[in-house]
Amino acid sequence: MPFAVTSYVNGKYLEGLMQQTINPNWSTDSIAVALHTDAISGQNKNNQESWPGTSTEVSSAGYTSKGQTLTAPSFVASGGVLAFDETDANMQWTGVTFTAQGCIIFNDTTTSPYADPVICAINFGTPQNPVNGTFTINWAASGIFVANY
Repeated sequence: MPFAVTSYVNGKYLEGLMQQTINPNWSTDSIAVALHTDAISGQNKNNQESWPGTSTEVSSAGYTSKGQTLTAPSFVASGGVLAFDETDANMQWTGVTFTAQGCIIFNDTTTSPYADPVICAINFGTPQNPVNGTFTINWAASGIFVANY
């Protein structure tokens, strides 16, 4: 059953990182950011979860399926803090017309233990409606997400 995009970090993905059962190569894997409408089905932040596919992804000229790839993602665990960050420029799509409620960040390279695992989902708070305009995601200076452990 579809339900609204809720911001979350995929606990199973983080668990796999911490236990080293999931070993992404942050410099070579394709870590993608896909924009989605308000109806993403299959979200469960505590299960192994794959990117939900294109059924709820936005569609527009200027936007390609699976969105864009982060150019410099990093994941650091230090001093009781986990930080997932994008150290390069913010994401931007130009000449687009769509309604996006949020984005899903996933590893488009990983196939094991499951394909295209979701790292996190981000709710924009309100629907974003560019009309033949530019849509930008400005990453927070503190990181895409930061969690204490």
